[in-house]
Amino acid sequence: MVKWLPMFVFTRQEKRVLWFIAGVIFCGAVLRYFQVTAKLEAASQAVFSQPLSLPAVININNATFEDLQSLPGIGPEMANRILDFREQGKFSCPDDLKKVKGIGDKKAKLLEPRITFK
Repeated sequence: MVKWLPMFVFTRQEKRVLWFIAGVIFCGAVLRYFQVTAKLEAASQAVFSQPLSLPAVININNATFEDLQSLPGIGPEMANRILDFREQGKFSCPDDLKKVKGIGDKKAKLLEPRITFK
């Protein structure tokens, strides 16, 4: 009769080392979990502690260069084009925005809720 011999036979000291390594890996995983959850909690508190505010509506007929740049999709060059166009006359409707070089239908729709003409 042949007895089954285990493929790996560890000594007592080897078993202790393996248990130690497993414990270190487990502790590291637990610490990492708490680090990640603490960062997520801090980030969510920072986001939810700020009051909700609607974006400011800007009168495009008297907006400053900086005000124009605060609009989505408007950089320094586009702000200058708007100011140059405004010197020729006031904006009276959203379609007037499309007369400025570089402002098409998409950008006009994007700007429409953020601007006023009065």
